[in-house]
Amino acid sequence: MPCARPRQATRAALAALLVVFATVAGLANARSSPGDIDLHRMGWLPSDTFGVGQGMPAPTVNAIAALPDGEVWLGTTRGLARQSGPRMVAEPGPDGVLEGAILDLVATPDGDLLVATDGHGVWRRRDGQWTSLGAPFGSERVQRLRSFGHGNGLRVFAIGHGVAELSGDGWQALPLPAEVRRGEQFDLALEPAADGRRGALWVASYGTGLHRCNDPPGSCTAVPI
Repeated sequence: MPCARPRQATRAALAALLVVFATVAGLANARSSPGDIDLHRMGWLPSDTFGVGQGMPAPTVNAIAALPDGEVWLGTTRGLARQSGPRMVAEPGPDGVLEGAILDLVATPDGDLLVATDGHGVWRRRDGQWTSLGAPFGSERVQRLRSFGHGNGLRVFAIGHGVAELSGDGWQALPLPAEVRRGEQFDLALEPAADGRRGALWVASYGTGLHRCNDPPGSCTAVPI
């Protein structure tokens, strides 16, 4: 009988250790269960990956545009593509004009898609049909496309070696002052008229900085940066 208590104590200690191990193992399994992981609470969002294997013309994307109906287009270094369910579908355009580098994309509120190409000017897709809008700067490339407003008030600009505004199916070069044209323009913002003040164009250029120009341009003022 003197040995009964030590044996009972040993058994109780072993049982306690087994309970601890079982609890720890249960917690570990619970934490590693995919069904119990809340990605949103962890700051992660569900995502899909699209690459060449999913139909992308190239893995490098220069521009993305989403039309009002939800259709998504991507401009890559080797052509244009649109999302079609779990895959991307290449869009060669008329005679393959959209198979080269795509420099920029613009989706208008009216459902048009404008595409700036490297070497084939700007193209517009309207109601499923492609139309050439020409080359705003001749042989020089378009750095950006920008659109503002909608309906009859829609204004579309091309930015590169100057600034040109879309007029019908062609481009009208804006008369920027010489001090602005000395640099290459790479972006533009439209400040609408308000409170009796005329509208303005903010023009960003390589080398000559940022200018605020009257709309339509006549005089421009350099903006210190």
